[in-house]
Amino acid sequence: MMLSIIIYHCIAIWMPGGWFIVKTEERNVVLSCIAQWMNLIHIYVFTFASGYIYSVMRFERNHYNSFWIFLKKKIKRLLIPYVFVCVVWIIPFYVLFYKSSLGDIIYKYVLAYSPSQLWYIIMLFMVFVIAYLFGDKLYNLSIIRIVALFVGFETLYLMLDRYTSLPFQSAMCVKFMPYFVLGMNGKVIIEVFKNRSRVFAASTIAAHIIFFVIYILSTSPIISIKVLNFLSATICSITGIFLVFIVYHEIEDNAIFSSHFFIELKENSFQMYLFHQQIIWCVLYVFYGKLPVLLVVLISFVLSFSVSMIISKILKRNILTRQFVGG
Repeated sequence: MMLSIIIYHCIAIWMPGGWFIVKTEERNVVLSCIAQWMNLIHIYVFTFASGYIYSVMRFERNHYNSFWIFLKKKIKRLLIPYVFVCVVWIIPFYVLFYKSSLGDIIYKYVLAYSPSQLWYIIMLFMVFVIAYLFGDKLYNLSIIRIVALFVGFETLYLMLDRYTSLPFQSAMCVKFMPYFVLGMNGKVIIEVFKNRSRVFAASTIAAHIIFFVIYILSTSPIISIKVLNFLSATICSITGIFLVFIVYHEIEDNAIFSSHFFIELKENSFQMYLFHQQIIWCVLYVFYGKLPVLLVVLISFVLSFSVSMIISKILKRNILTRQFVGG
């Protein structure tokens, strides 16, 4: 999945709303659709997987018995890397490219309104805390309760996003909470994947394609169309989660995943996530408009992947810097 995040950020400037300071002068329908599709899946899969692992560790293996120990671990794993990477890496690049003021930095990174790629870390930390405080009330839920929870949280998110401006990714925490809870209750779904139900797989693929097409086409500012767009995006994200796990369980026994490359990728994926985006910024700033589009994407991917991997391995060699990047 780390590869998908890097690929997404390499083509994100072709999203309808754009990305980074580079403005696309040419429309690329294929890259735009791929970017929009990936944007509906990869973060949602990570959140689902985080919820699933959390539920296994807490409710099946009886870990996380102390809230304060759990909180300390999450601060060490998520918040310390957030502060370190913001200070030594992201903010310097942000100032360089955006010519920002101190107020901008405080707004985006101290209050975490828009802390570049690290928004997910803040959001996930808050989701973990909420999930722990609610305990088993979010575990072993029926399908009806999960659907009700989705409706409630998604409605609340729309209200918060429209009428408020809360710091520390609070609205995004509300948006992604049901996907985390879905993961907490994902054991039945995982069993379906393991059984490789062809009917389930085929219906999931069909629903995913249909609702993605609806999502792409429903761009009108009319309220009813905007609601349809939001609903189709939600269904596309849920079916996308299922699709990823269907594919995973079809190929998980492949020897390639035991190769040195994938072992290294797994061990360094979090640190690569912390550092990759600003490398893409540099590539886009230097090469976009001067080289063919696909070549820019390729250079962005190769350099962001390799340089972030090198940074990760260097920082993890030292016991102090390893703690700063969650190693």
